[in-house]
Amino acid sequence: MHLPPADLLRDLSHAFNYAEVAIWPVIGLVLLIASFWRAGAIRRDFRLAAVVLFAFGPTDLVEAAYGDKWWEPWWLLVWKVACVVALAAILFNAWKRERRRKDAVANASV
Repeated sequence: MHLPPADLLRDLSHAFNYAEVAIWPVIGLVLLIASFWRAGAIRRDFRLAAVVLFAFGPTDLVEAAYGDKWWEPWWLLVWKVACVVALAAILFNAWKRERRRKDAVANASV
C-alpha cells in the first residue's frame, strides 16, 4: 500500500486551515441571512451562532501561522474551546426547547 509523503499531508492540512478561515464565516453568514426568515428564539439562536462562527473563522488563520498547532499558543486553544462550547450551548438549548415543544404537543393530544 502506497502512502502519500508526510510533507504532502502536512501541506494539505495547512491548506485546509486556510480554507476553514472562510468556511466558518460563510456558514455564519448563511445563518445570519436565514435568521431574517425566523422569529423568536430560533432567530436569536441563528444570530448567536453566526457571531460565534464569525469569531471561530480567524482561529484557523492563527493556527496556520503557528504551524498548524491548534493547542499552541495556549490562548488559541482557549479561543477555540470557547467557540465550540458556545455553539454546543446554543445547540443544547435548541434541543431542550424542541423537546419541551414536542412534550407539550403530546400532552395536549392526550
